[in-house]
Amino acid sequence: MEPLERIVKTVTNRFRCMGRARPCFPQILPGSRNKKIDTRLFQSVSRHSLFIIPPVMSSPSFPVLRLPSKALRATLQHFAIIDLLSFSLISPNSVRSLNIQAANVRVTLDDSEEIIVNVAGTSYVFYLKADQNLVYTYNLECRFLNRNFSLEKCLKHFLVALNLLEVDQLLVSRNHEACDKLAGIKWRIIIMLGKNRPLFDHIYRDAKNVSLSDRGLLNKHTRAILSENLNSIGLNFSFVMDLNDLLAINVTKAEVYFSFTLSNVNLFLRHFINGSNPRLSEICIELKRRENLEDSWSFAFQFCFFVTLQQFIMFNVYIYLRKHIKNCSNNLRKFPSCLQLPIPEKCLKLSKLVLPSGSRLMKLLA
Repeated sequence: MEPLERIVKTVTNRFRCMGRARPCFPQILPGSRNKKIDTRLFQSVSRHSLFIIPPVMSSPSFPVLRLPSKALRATLQHFAIIDLLSFSLISPNSVRSLNIQAANVRVTLDDSEEIIVNVAGTSYVFYLKADQNLVYTYNLECRFLNRNFSLEKCLKHFLVALNLLEVDQLLVSRNHEACDKLAGIKWRIIIMLGKNRPLFDHIYRDAKNVSLSDRGLLNKHTRAILSENLNSIGLNFSFVMDLNDLLAINVTKAEVYFSFTLSNVNLFLRHFINGSNPRLSEICIELKRRENLEDSWSFAFQFCFFVTLQQFIMFNVYIYLRKHIKNCSNNLRKFPSCLQLPIPEKCLKLSKLVLPSGSRLMKLLA
């Protein structure tokens, strides 16, 4: 057997724990100078298991980081992805040399602290603070990390190991003590399901896309946030808005799920054509249901328009209806307004007028 093959076999065998658990890695904090291997930190969960299965016993210590770079790289290539990710908390640069592709990192802060790493369509979950007695019924690879680990350090190590510049998503559902230490990390999307104003003030400018569900988070600063130069903003149905808020939006893409009347939408379009929202290129606005519709019909309206660099406006009005259509009971179908719909004329009538040179208002007439 070649010397390199012997090293690889020795190291991989040393990292195997007895029982069904996967290889364990050292109880060592990220960035620590103590590189001695102690294989009692990472308790793993088998892919198809419902309960946490800790190692029966730990394997002897082995100074893996003292291996020559070629031998270390060859050894790491035999590791499972979740083991590589665990190892990156000790030596991110060693894992980075493997050039793991198609990866992203997400963070969830709720009753637990979770880091979800997605590699090639498979999610690997790392819990920093969680109840290990919980039963997990979903099919995920997961690890429970030492509670002394810092969320910020773990994230930075994952980003280095996977050669990423930003975390894909941060989801916060309540106030969380870990939020104060995340100000220096770049985020692609921040989703806040509760009021956490200190965190929002610290990090929302580092994000490109923001989704909000509670206006109370912003208070008097709502207009200032809407006018920020973000790529996109999503405002859920519980985020109360008015016409002035629409006119303040300065993002590239907006999704507004608070229901507006057609008259308000027409007023907004009139201002938009006159240049009220210079950066806005795409917006989706929910329309209020009309109260005089027959009870046997169930309608929901969604109004979208897209603007090109030439300021040409294209409108789409989508109607979602639940009714006996072509003998298909309770089928939910999607119809563009240009199609003839088999519905009573008194229920709905949409008129579409073309904007000549983008200078006149296109109206939707009931």
